[in-house]
Amino acid sequence: MITAVPQLAIERDTVSSADANANAVAAPVSVAVAPVSTASVGTPSLAHTGVQRVVYPTLLAVVLLALWRAAVTWFQVPAYLVPSPLMTAHTMVADAPLLLGAAAVTLKITLLAFATAVVLGTLVAFAFVQSRLIETALFPCAVLLQVTPIVAIALLLMIWIKNPSAALVVCATIVALISALGVGLFAAMAMLSSWALKGWHESEAIDE
Repeated sequence: MITAVPQLAIERDTVSSADANANAVAAPVSVAVAPVSTASVGTPSLAHTGVQRVVYPTLLAVVLLALWRAAVTWFQVPAYLVPSPLMTAHTMVADAPLLLGAAAVTLKITLLAFATAVVLGTLVAFAFVQSRLIETALFPCAVLLQVTPIVAIALLLMIWIKNPSAALVVCATIVALISALGVGLFAAMAMLSSWALKGWHESEAIDE
C-alpha cells in the first residue's frame, strides 16, 4: 500500500507530461512572414516617367544640333544664311547685353498684352453670358478680329498710335483676345452653372 502511492504519482506525472506534449504538438504554429518590399527591387532609371521626360528631349536636342552642324559643314552654307550652332552660341554670349535688352522689351509687351486680353476677354465673356443680344451683336466682331491677318492692320495701327510700344501691345492683344474670350466664356458658364445648382439645392432643402 505504501509503494502504490509513489507509483500512482509517477503515472499521473507521466500522463500530464504526455498531455502537455500533445497540446504543444497540436497547437498551430504562427509564422510571421515579413512582406517583401518591391521598392528594394532595382528598376531601370529610364523606366521612370520623370527621367524619360528629361532624357528623351535632351537626346533629341543633341541629335538635332548634330544634324544642324553636319548639314552646315557638309553643304558649306554661308554663315549669314544659316549659322552653325557654335557660331550661334558665340553670338549669344558676345551680344548678351543687346539681346537681353530686346528680350526685356518683348517680355514687357507680352505681359501687357496678355493682361489686357485677359481683362477684356473676361468682361466680354460675362457680357455674352448675361445677354443674348450682346452675344449676337459682338461675337461676329470677335471672329472678324481673329480671322483678319495682323500684318494687314499692323501698319495702320503704327500710324494711328504714335507710341510703338502701345501699338505692339494692341496688336498682341488682338491676337490673344479670342483665346481669352473662349476661356472667359467657359469660366462664366461654369460659374453660372454652379450658382444655379447651388440655388436648386437650397430650394430643395427649404421644401423638405
